[in-house]
Amino acid sequence: TDAVANGVHAISGVVDS
Repeated sequence: TDAVANGVHAISGVVDS
């Protein structure tokens, strides 16, 4: 669902930082 995709995107942002 969108919630799952949002979570993955958030994690990617943290890793990128």
